Amino acid sequence: MQSKSPVFRALGELMDVGISFMEGLRQAKGGRSGHLGGRRYMQQKIAENFIDIDGSTRLYIGRDSIFPGPSGWPIPHDAPYKTNFDRVIISALEAGLYEKWAGDMNRQATIDSQRRQKENKKRQMDITVMQEGGKTGEEGEVGEGNNISPALDLTHLQGAFLLFLLGITVAVVMFIAEALVFKFNPSATG
Repeated sequence: MQSKSPVFRALGELMDVGISFMEGLRQAKGGRSGHLGGRRYMQQKIAENFIDIDGSTRLYIGRDSIFPGPSGWPIPHDAPYKTNFDRVIISALEAGLYEKWAGDMNRQATIDSQRRQKENKKRQMDITVMQEGGKTGEEGEVGEGNNISPALDLTHLQGAFLLFLLGITVAVVMFIAEALVFKFNPSATG
């Protein structure tokens, strides 16, 4: 509270310093509070721990930063490779590689979180069904408690495909037989 600005002093009085990152996110999700932290790290932790099964979250990350600041790379002063290093870093940033990498990491964390939640939900459903004396999700994959339709693949369509091939084969054999009958017996025309 050493600032001379009344705005910063008022903000400082409203803030609690020192709670853990995850606890801050839990408080933000549960009530009327917010949490300040590194943007990328916050996006990653939200994607890992606060994504619902449908991919949504109740947490919002603001568009702008409260305390923007560039990151630094500690290298020796007057290092001969500094200009090359700067050029490579700036090229990677301008090309959007960092944004792409961060987006891929968040997308993968979201997918993993959704998968874990679906597995937990399925496990809970299996436990409930077993307690009631029914089949589990593994024994009856498309059961009463499971509204998921199986994807059709070659094993499901194999019977229809074999019937189709049998029909084509019979039609070709009949066509050849009919052609031979008309070729060798000209009086068979109707």
